[in-house]
Amino acid sequence: MKQFVQGQRGPSLDISQTTEVTCDECGNDKFTVVFKVRKVAALLSPSGQEGFVPLQTFECTSCGHINEGFMSDYR
Repeated sequence: MKQFVQGQRGPSLDISQTTEVTCDECGNDKFTVVFKVRKVAALLSPSGQEGFVPLQTFECTSCGHINEGFMSDYR
């Protein structure tokens, strides 16, 4: 899923043509950016050393739920 960042140059976007996203658990429409972290084994790492990979996603500000669709690209 492509993400648009405010202030990023690109095609003009009419917000009225978008769809509101709400929390699958509580229906809240506000989210905060959070990171899930995955550990990478040394054998799989380009540097040959164990490391960590941050995965940015969105968490509901009301109940803390992360919608399944927010993590689908990471599976």
